Amino acid sequence: MIVYNARKLSRLELLYICVEKLVGKIDKVYPPFDLNDYQQYLDSFIENEYIYHSDQSYNKKLQVILQYPFSIERYV
Repeated sequence: MIVYNARKLSRLELLYICVEKLVGKIDKVYPPFDLNDYQQYLDSFIENEYIYHSDQSYNKKLQVILQYPFSIERYV
């Protein structure tokens, strides 16, 4: 589904969805893995609030989203 709609997504939306899929996959495959810091990616309402209604600048949002996969990597 991501590939089909990729042309319509902004970079921020695409990165958010990729991290969301990563967190969802880790949650299913590795249940003992502690995902308390990443719960926002398991709720679609929070995605909408963060991407479209947050007061942070676009660049700050991108920076935050890009940091999450690297912080997950050190635990795996």
